[in-house]
Amino acid sequence: MAAILGAENSWAGQWVSLNPADIVSIQITQSTNSAAQTEGLYIALKNPIIGEAASYCARKDFVVITDAKLIDRAFSAYLFAAASQKTIQFYLDGAGKCAYNGPIATIFTLNP
Repeated sequence: MAAILGAENSWAGQWVSLNPADIVSIQITQSTNSAAQTEGLYIALKNPIIGEAASYCARKDFVVITDAKLIDRAFSAYLFAAASQKTIQFYLDGAGKCAYNGPIATIFTLNP
């Protein structure tokens, strides 16, 4: 289950903590895909994200990373996390930070 680690401020950003078992699938899309999705790394979740930062976006069943450099790094880190059962944290920026109606993560962290 996705757990909120918290962060309350005027931007309504928050940390979301996940175990690899909380992730259903990973999808990497390019900018010219036929579904008209924003280019990025889409991380589908078993349970919807709760909390203020996710409330700004219509969909809460995935997190998306849109920064080109962070996409590659986050995907590699996810593979390591899945193999070693590390906890993964995403920082959701909050208000107005949605792509394809889902919350955008701007920070990706692995924890023991």
